Amino acid sequence: MTKARFSVLLNNSNAMSVIRTLNKAGFETRFIGGCVRDQFKRYQTRDIDLATQAQPKQVIKHLEGLETVKEIIPTGIDHGTLTIVFKAKDSIEITSLRSDIETDGRHATVKYTTSWSKDSKRRDFTFNAMSVDDKGKLYDQHNGLEDLENGIVRFIGDPTERVKEDYLRILRYFRFQAGYGKGEADSDLLNILSDNADGLDAISKERITYELRRMLSYTNPLLAVKALEESGVRSYVVPVHFDVVGLERALDVEKMLSIQKNSNLRLYVILKRNMMSHIDLEQHLVLGKTIKAYWRNLDMALNHYNNGYDLQQTACLVGDLEVAMDAYLVFLSSQPDLVHEDQSIQDYKSAEQWVMPEFPVSGHDLKKLGYEGQVLGENLEKLKLKWIKSDFTVEKDDLLAELKKT
Repeated sequence: MTKARFSVLLNNSNAMSVIRTLNKAGFETRFIGGCVRDQFKRYQTRDIDLATQAQPKQVIKHLEGLETVKEIIPTGIDHGTLTIVFKAKDSIEITSLRSDIETDGRHATVKYTTSWSKDSKRRDFTFNAMSVDDKGKLYDQHNGLEDLENGIVRFIGDPTERVKEDYLRILRYFRFQAGYGKGEADSDLLNILSDNADGLDAISKERITYELRRMLSYTNPLLAVKALEESGVRSYVVPVHFDVVGLERALDVEKMLSIQKNSNLRLYVILKRNMMSHIDLEQHLVLGKTIKAYWRNLDMALNHYNNGYDLQQTACLVGDLEVAMDAYLVFLSSQPDLVHEDQSIQDYKSAEQWVMPEFPVSGHDLKKLGYEGQVLGENLEKLKLKWIKSDFTVEKDDLLAELKKT
């Protein structure tokens, strides 16, 4: 294994200063988990995590004097995790090696250790236990790299025990299956996850939403979403059947357009077609104002497409080109056959370069003509619709002349 494989990690000066400081004090410290795993998949490194033989108080003692460190936050001090915030505004998490003494299905009572082997055995999946030292040497006690290369998401030890320790691992399995798995999920393992899925009741809505969105953020999460639905685990997450066929079509359209859309759009695709009006998704997921507003705009845009408006017209009707383009993907995926595939690609690509024109009439113009309140708003919308239907060619004077006739 060459050092070049881990250059992103080894060239991170802040992380390396922490590792070397603690190593010098006698506490071996390494990169661990996702930041190591993702170097083999060429995924962008989202967060850097370190593991250390030092206990939290020892970490604080040796790091608080570092010139580059701004503050040390006891993020998860009960479980040995600290967040190191640097003056350059980036941060890393560092966790003391530990073993679990007692678990309750979500959190654990831990005992600190200096044994890398003991710490590795309490981690979830084989490729998440891999670690790298400051020389670029890989430590892989559970053959995680082999599983990663073969596209196998494998629990460390007995899957049933690992799931009962922390039921969030059920959703993490599907997330990693979307990003790292090859082919269909293991049926025996899916049965174990399904048998224990009632434990998800103890998981917060925030974390469930996070895992779903992360799962959908990978290039092709189709098989993972299908497994989550068909295994029955989905019913413990949301009371709405996932639209697996809709997602498959949407992913096909993404491929056709040579794009990859955001997880919020994909979440809309798998949930909205089967949504029933009496179901309040927010009893199960944390959507927030931004996602809800985005979904409402998608609804409006889709309604305009179904009424015959094109992409550019729809963008002006909803006032947002990006939303109109996202809704166009959903609209195309709802069509049984893309008869005009080439035209659809051309329309989408043209919209990427298009600058939305400004409607030439304002409310102030209508006030000059004596319009006020609701009547003003209604007439302004009528003029805008006429302007849009003309493909933005009708000029201001001609639009206002329409009102003067009435």
